[in-house]
Amino acid sequence: MTSTRSRLIAGLGAVAGTALVAATALAVLPPWQTAEVAVPADDAEAGAVVRAYVAALDAHDCATAEALSAPDAVDATARWCGRVAHLDGVDVADAVVEDPAWSGRPATVEVVMVPVTFDLDWRLGHGDVSMPEGRTVWGYVLVREDPADPWRIADQGVG
Repeated sequence: MTSTRSRLIAGLGAVAGTALVAATALAVLPPWQTAEVAVPADDAEAGAVVRAYVAALDAHDCATAEALSAPDAVDATARWCGRVAHLDGVDVADAVVEDPAWSGRPATVEVVMVPVTFDLDWRLGHGDVSMPEGRTVWGYVLVREDPADPWRIADQGVG
């Protein structure tokens, strides 16, 4: 009887240990990419860039999300890509022209803000208390130096 009990306890310990290792790996390791998202053509409208960016974050296609980011926004994009579990119910509104001075850009830079709403799920242990899960109202600021340049995401947030 004792050896059966010992085997049962050892078996349960092994299962618990495996579960702990798996849970730790899910929390610590970056998410795996689930799809490849195409980078829109250079002449794509700002809303199309935002749709591709959000799709890339949802698919954990960090290379595409970073390619759609302005150079000074790549680090923020990398953080988002590693923290987001899922973005669903995405609604991208029309772009609104902004004064470049509002975002500290020179007057020669074109700037638009694209309002977006989506349902957000954070990865376990990677959330942000300032942005709860669920339906979220958000916006992306896109810039380009010249009308022939592609739109790139330079900032994001609300307000």
